[in-house]
Amino acid sequence: MQWEPIDYLGLVGGVLLLFAFWRVNNNKWKVSSPLYELDNVIASLILVFYTWQKHAYVSVVLNIVWAVVAFRGLSSYAQRRAMTNRSFARGFRRGKKRRAKL
Repeated sequence: MQWEPIDYLGLVGGVLLLFAFWRVNNNKWKVSSPLYELDNVIASLILVFYTWQKHAYVSVVLNIVWAVVAFRGLSSYAQRRAMTNRSFARGFRRGKKRRAKL
């Protein structure tokens, strides 16, 4: 079998997906880590393209679902981060006002 450039791209997508899984299982990343979610989004999009090119449509659907779930995890991380930053900033401003009144 002769490998084509698209086959190498599929290999990269698979390795990225397995790398993220390995990092979580070895406690290098948390499941809620943005790096884990970003890795999953990128790997699944690469695999969507690869499986589409290979006409493996069942795998295309699976990888699209995987990408959507990973993107949702990434966006919920961003929302949690934004809420934390706003709460911190609000508390910091309130603290300054209280000190000024004393």
